[in-house]
Amino acid sequence: ERLDTEYCLSREKMAKKSKEIIVPVSNFCLIKHISGDGDGNLNLVGTLIQHVFDTEKSALRSAEEPSFKYRFNDLTADDSMVQSRRLEDFREEKNATKETFQMVAPLEVDVVFDKFPFKIVTASLLIELSTTFDDEHGERLRPDILLAKEDRRNNVAVQPPYQDDEIDGGKEEKTIEKLKDKMDKMKCFDLITPFPKIEYFQDTKKNYCPKFKMTFYLTEEGSS
Repeated sequence: ERLDTEYCLSREKMAKKSKEIIVPVSNFCLIKHISGDGDGNLNLVGTLIQHVFDTEKSALRSAEEPSFKYRFNDLTADDSMVQSRRLEDFREEKNATKETFQMVAPLEVDVVFDKFPFKIVTASLLIELSTTFDDEHGERLRPDILLAKEDRRNNVAVQPPYQDDEIDGGKEEKTIEKLKDKMDKMKCFDLITPFPKIEYFQDTKKNYCPKFKMTFYLTEEGSS
């Protein structure tokens, strides 16, 4: 127990003395569907694609796992929530990496309106890229999420209902209904809209953006 305490104190001292490096990261999220059981437990199924840039400026230049770890709703994401599918290493040519992850993340459900016969709830997911400590090089690496400004679908996108169906050319109402049908795999809730509210959170003290939140609006099944 004493050794564990000394080790923790040693890591704390190293963290305080470590060099802080802001690492530019692009994190694309593709939303596939929301699944749910009869008890109201919901999971968001999708794909995450993480690009890490400027790897030559930190210990990431030689790291075996160059991508930043995920946290979902303030909890460390384990293998049941996120799994790596493919890592593409471009560090020699472009000082960058690209890793694709499969995501099955539990959503946090909150009631925002409840007046019979209507009940509206939110199902939200806070995705955070965790700060990494490199003891060998004395570096604290903070992931800074970059945003695509011209086309926001390069940040977060909803997967089209059919691969060969050009939904952009159809009527808006029909398009939304097709998206809702594809996304809704829930037993207790219905989607009000397939498009979530997206929020990014800037750490104003450290001047970097490590996390974002997706919020879906739902009604109890049958009340919409």
